[in-house]
Amino acid sequence: MNIALVAGSYLEDATTRSVLTGLQGSLRALSHRALIVSRRAPPSGGRGFPPLRGPSIIRIASAGALAPLVRRRAIDVVHLHFSGWFRPWMLPLARLEFPPMTRLVVTFQDFLHPELPGNSRRESLALRRLLRRAHAVTAVSEFLSDRVEREFPELRGRVRAVPNGVVRHGGDAAALPAGRRPYILSIGRLAPYKGMDLLVMAYAKMGRPDLDLVLCGAPFQKKSIAGLIGALKLEGRVRLTGLKSPGQVRSLLDGCRFYAAAPRAETFGMAIVEAMGAGKAVLATRVGGVPEYLRSGVNGLLVDPGDVEGLCRGLERLAGDAVLRKKLAAGARETARGFAWDRIAGRYLGVYAA
Repeated sequence: MNIALVAGSYLEDATTRSVLTGLQGSLRALSHRALIVSRRAPPSGGRGFPPLRGPSIIRIASAGALAPLVRRRAIDVVHLHFSGWFRPWMLPLARLEFPPMTRLVVTFQDFLHPELPGNSRRESLALRRLLRRAHAVTAVSEFLSDRVEREFPELRGRVRAVPNGVVRHGGDAAALPAGRRPYILSIGRLAPYKGMDLLVMAYAKMGRPDLDLVLCGAPFQKKSIAGLIGALKLEGRVRLTGLKSPGQVRSLLDGCRFYAAAPRAETFGMAIVEAMGAGKAVLATRVGGVPEYLRSGVNGLLVDPGDVEGLCRGLERLAGDAVLRKKLAAGARETARGFAWDRIAGRYLGVYAA
């Protein structure tokens, strides 16, 4: 099968790159051909990865370039991954004429995100036309599937939940560099919906000066978070790493005592599943798609969104109970096996062929 994986955002976005390269690699391992199609790389702004290039990555200026690409490359499946925000550059997608045997699959990575612009009337109409034409529509969680079907009743019963995958993580906890204190890790862009401010406030209430907090992610809200760290007198104990490469993230995961996340909104939570795959106990908030795989007391701990006191109690429990951490870590690693990219690629192949 010849598949074009189309990025609704730039490939330089951390989540987009992780999803499309992970899926591409597994499709190829299963003997399928897979291209990644993305907009031309944006000017470097310090919030994304450097441009990715290669013979299996095609850059286009507009979605209008997809139709000739599909014919030229004899593409069997055009698979769009996007945030639900039908950006202006995507408008031609709704009226493109693909060869009769080419299948269009649309995957919602998000929809009605609180920090993304809403679709204009023109964009909403174009999206509706595109969804009517689609061979299949998927979403990365049951939570998101329900949200999409409520917005588009004509899709009721048609939106399949297929989660994102994560890279297999085989290592045990790595030793800390000499002189570095143990740390709690959280990964995600420094944006309000990720709740990094809530996590910092909960951490400030802990009585554990021996345990640092490391926040790893693109610096969207860096000044605000840095100001909060200063106001709470946590300089030197809360560290902001900025965006790191996948290898550097895996090293941070290996070295952490446990993982914590406090999102106000989360349709899936790739970093949470990656931490579970690394065999780490996880504390997270009960939002969006997270409770679909994280069961409190079994493979992690869940608290209500926005509950700083609850977050603090969860941090204290995991910090002080090695037996609990070990139990939750074992459950987490077992759960994460179901999110290996080869399994997720197999589920998408079923969608393509149905």
